Amino acid sequence: MIRNIVILACLLLPQVVLGHTYLSWVSTDGNPQEEGGCVRPHRALFPEDPIPLVTSPDMTCGWLPEAANPAAKKCSIAAGSDIQLAWRHNSNSPSDDIIATTHKGPVLVYLAKSDNGAGPVWFKIYEDGYNPSTNKWGVDNLLANKGVVTATIPADIEPGNYLLRGEIFALHNSYDINGVQPYVGCAELTISGSGTAKPAGVTIPGYYTPTDPGLYINIYQPVTSYITPGPPLYKASSTPATAAPTPATESPTAAPPPKAATSAPVNPTAEPTTKPTDAPANPANPATQPAGSSGIRVQLYPSSSEWWFATTVRSTPATTSIEFKDKGAYSTWTALQTTTWGYWIFGPTSPAVLPISLRITSESGTKIELNDIFTSWQATSFIDTGKSYDSSTSPSTPTSAPVAPTQAPAAPTQAPAAPTQAPAAPTAAPSQTTGNGNNGGGNIKLRFHEGSSEWWFAVGFTQNSKDITSVEIKDSSSITQYTPLQAQSWGYYTFGTQGSAVVAPITFRLNGSVEFTVNSLTPNLEVDTNTQFA
Repeated sequence: MIRNIVILACLLLPQVVLGHTYLSWVSTDGNPQEEGGCVRPHRALFPEDPIPLVTSPDMTCGWLPEAANPAAKKCSIAAGSDIQLAWRHNSNSPSDDIIATTHKGPVLVYLAKSDNGAGPVWFKIYEDGYNPSTNKWGVDNLLANKGVVTATIPADIEPGNYLLRGEIFALHNSYDINGVQPYVGCAELTISGSGTAKPAGVTIPGYYTPTDPGLYINIYQPVTSYITPGPPLYKASSTPATAAPTPATESPTAAPPPKAATSAPVNPTAEPTTKPTDAPANPANPATQPAGSSGIRVQLYPSSSEWWFATTVRSTPATTSIEFKDKGAYSTWTALQTTTWGYWIFGPTSPAVLPISLRITSESGTKIELNDIFTSWQATSFIDTGKSYDSSTSPSTPTSAPVAPTQAPAAPTQAPAAPTQAPAAPTAAPSQTTGNGNNGGGNIKLRFHEGSSEWWFAVGFTQNSKDITSVEIKDSSSITQYTPLQAQSWGYYTFGTQGSAVVAPITFRLNGSVEFTVNSLTPNLEVDTNTQFA
């Protein structure tokens, strides 16, 4: 992440209460243990942001890669004892707002006898869903208890090292598929006792689906009953002590505990008549739109810049393609690429020049132009364009100017971090990589530009004994074949992803022959590759 740019953006935006939350500390003996104790690490910026999809790998223990790292220590607790989990918005002060009151939903706690949470290992030990008699949600009770949840470690489970997993689902946008906002965090425990129970578990991610009735629900309509997400609650001695199968030995016929029987999820028939004022943008698939609204609304993703940007459209009927043009090199309509997280993205080889116009196409082929719809790279809430696919008399410009969001939009599977201004040659520019290289010999060294991120990066090279004619990369995730970088006139090579973040370590290949691996993609990072041209 580009911390200095993100911080600057935050300073420029209106100071608003986002109302998100994160697992701040746990306590087994009255002494809170935060990150640096037995709570697993949080990401450095915005750890309180919700996980975007219930199918995301971040659902296991929180934002990756940090949440996959072990805690500093394990907290000891005896089976049958109580443990406290505290949720916070941004501090442990008494004035912290914990989570927005509009973010109603269930609060859950899981255990897993596992070091990494992989496979069918998670069993639920606490749930607070919805009480129709009091109209109270788990989040309501969490707020009343100042952000603290008390769960009991089952008395009959076998001793050993466990992961404790706290989870909150905010349902204020869950009338759309993928509109639910999950918050997840883990701590590490050593549980003592003489129990022998090995509760059967479920796999997370994997058990939850976007259409689970507890995750796809319109809470602005009367809720007479509610099926709390997840497997049945495990209670000591209430189920047989059977060993949970491991992925390597699981029988083909074995299955996790069945989900509660229910009828098919009810698709809300309309957007709520009263929505919370801080309702964030929803990265649902653009083809899934709330019924009852034909107006077209668009949004620019908050990490957008002239070097990488993303936009989404809400419309009925659905929008099936988006093109853009600008006031610079892209003077004709250029297609954007759709993603699984519901936005269309573009990584230009030349910087885009504001303002940006969009041309959108419906399922039936109707095209509508939104001229100069984005005049700033600053994130916006949804802009009501004043247009609709079923109207030929709509105005040609938005009826309202973009406004700063009152709450940050839900992030994609990994929040993109792109530069907010066009890269400039560093004050100490590396040797040109597109012309005559530095023939001074020595190891090849590289430097990532200060605007680099996992979604867009620029890299320059020094100490070459031979001209560099091509640069290619592959990563540790989706870029499995060497992919070329784009040479720039300012001496760097650039790469913009098309839907999947680059995952370190990254392997470089220069001139089709010299290969080396870089273990981190960090702005301003300088690396001696310990390689040379022949």
